[in-house]
Amino acid sequence: MICYSNECTETRQHFTIMHEIGHFLLHKNNQTYPSLMQENDYTEEDQIFEKEANNMAGMLLANKKAIQ
Repeated sequence: MICYSNECTETRQHFTIMHEIGHFLLHKNNQTYPSLMQENDYTEEDQIFEKEANNMAGMLLANKKAIQ
């Protein structure tokens, strides 16, 4: 399940959805809640996973002109 805030812009909602799909596709073997969800800072590994999910979301949402 992917949750997002209805108070965010539609663009932000799309990014959040793609970011979470990125985690699912890229980190299938590491489907645990990051330490941040447990009220701690991200671990070094979590930070890498977040960057990877952000990059994937950005690529999935980029238009043709942005990619060129």
